[in-house]
Amino acid sequence: SLAILSLLLHESAVPAFELLDEALRLAPRLLILDWRLPERNLDYPAHLFIHLIERAAGRRHFRAFRSFIRQGGLEGLLHRYGLYRSQLDAGISVRGRTHLGAGSLLLMHVEKNDAEAL
Repeated sequence: SLAILSLLLHESAVPAFELLDEALRLAPRLLILDWRLPERNLDYPAHLFIHLIERAAGRRHFRAFRSFIRQGGLEGLLHRYGLYRSQLDAGISVRGRTHLGAGSLLLMHVEKNDAEAL
């Protein structure tokens, strides 16, 4: 089975680790689509446009988005989450990543790699 989280982690009132835990409880594989950090100067114009869209969603939403980006976007979140899961002897593996939307979005395939998933 597979769970899909699309543009949820950067703005939810529920902490991202709780959302990921629950998604992995429901399915051992996840497809996650969310924002990434710009990697080059050429990425910044599109990223600034994204900031305008996120700002239009409201103050609380924009604060959550900015915090998400400051912490490394989707890759930063999954890195921290992987460290958290490995402390529980229940890690995750990133099986694939694809840049979308002028490179501002990142689609990642994540799998649980613990005894529960077998």
